Amino acid sequence: MMYLKVLNNAVVGSLFTLAKDYKKDDGTVVQNIHLLSTAEKIELGLYQAVIAAHEAWETVPAYTINADHILVNYSAMPLADYKQQAISAVYSHAKNLLDAQAEGYSLAEIATWPAIQFDVIAYNANNAAIGSALQSAVDTSAYTVAELSAALTPRITMQISVIANRAALVGAINTAADHAAVKLININTGW
Repeated sequence: MMYLKVLNNAVVGSLFTLAKDYKKDDGTVVQNIHLLSTAEKIELGLYQAVIAAHEAWETVPAYTINADHILVNYSAMPLADYKQQAISAVYSHAKNLLDAQAEGYSLAEIATWPAIQFDVIAYNANNAAIGSALQSAVDTSAYTVAELSAALTPRITMQISVIANRAALVGAINTAADHAAVKLININTGW
């Protein structure tokens, strides 16, 4: 069971479960509080919370203090806030996927990737074109142009896919008409 603390006829704090022992505001400890009657718990300001059914986007609590319990109803967070929360989750997931590609590489190496990526895409389109960034990478490695291109192409394809999926999901979230439409967007697909 979940409880809420009431002080001066107002809810203070958030939902919690009762521990075996409860420390009162004056510092004294009530042992075996779970064995007390409802009336004894209320004397201590501890009311059982009855939580009304609610949707994921309904996160703003409103409390109604009754004689023997507190009814907790939730209202919807503003749609713009709910969308931003979903967009943040999309960006976080995309960042984690992209960061995993960079593990073990120095920042200096990572800084060269956009130029090398451009050159690898051009090389894959036309085997005769070898850009300066790709040639420089080949010159400082033990790989041929074809081997380096073959090694980097899956990573480049994955990066492009992650960025495209992130853009598609953010676009879908931004154009969603209401909370339910945002909830229907599965941010775990397409990666």
